[in-house]
Amino acid sequence: MSIVLKDSKLVEMYNQFRREDAQDRQNRLADNGVLFLNAPEICAVCSKCPNFDEDGKIISLIKHHVSYFPQKIAHVHKQCHDEIHATEIHFLIQYGKDDSKKFYDNLESLSKNSSGGMYQ
Repeated sequence: MSIVLKDSKLVEMYNQFRREDAQDRQNRLADNGVLFLNAPEICAVCSKCPNFDEDGKIISLIKHHVSYFPQKIAHVHKQCHDEIHATEIHFLIQYGKDDSKKFYDNLESLSKNSSGGMYQ
């Protein structure tokens, strides 16, 4: 479902909320030992700010795992993320072939065994 905001002040408030929320999420993960290579406001690939949709609302950068063990994450545009994975060897891929599966299998088992965690 998409939210349509007609008032420019509401759009700016929405964008500010999204920025603060992204930073809060990063801070919580960092407190749990996740290393971030960049802030959620600058793409690690192209060094540009997040894009905006046709209504002026911010399109947050996505989190790309550079490494799973230990966890290293870079914020990137969706298009830049696709570019990372379209290349066989990329400096933002520092993990083995099965690391992703191991990580998400472990994450799934953790979420089944607890009432909440740092990723929920």
